[in-house]
Amino acid sequence: MDWFAACFEIAALWLVGNKNKVGFLLGLVCNVLWIFYALNTKTAYALVFVCTIYFFLNIRNYVKWSGEEDGSVTHQLHGLMAYYRRL
Repeated sequence: MDWFAACFEIAALWLVGNKNKVGFLLGLVCNVLWIFYALNTKTAYALVFVCTIYFFLNIRNYVKWSGEEDGSVTHQLHGLMAYYRRL
């Protein structure tokens, strides 16, 4: 199971590096696999803690990245503020 988690993690990082937000979703799968692995070994409780935090960070980053891509009001306001700062 650890090999699957490692492969998913590499793929997720590759996709995010290529600016593909699907990488965050793959990161969620990876985090779940690492948590199952850590719980099965019964020795890696710190890994459970870290992967739980990574899980929620992946959700946060996916939501933030999705908001910037679709031209949301928040993204437009940030662009407008940046424009006025340059004046």
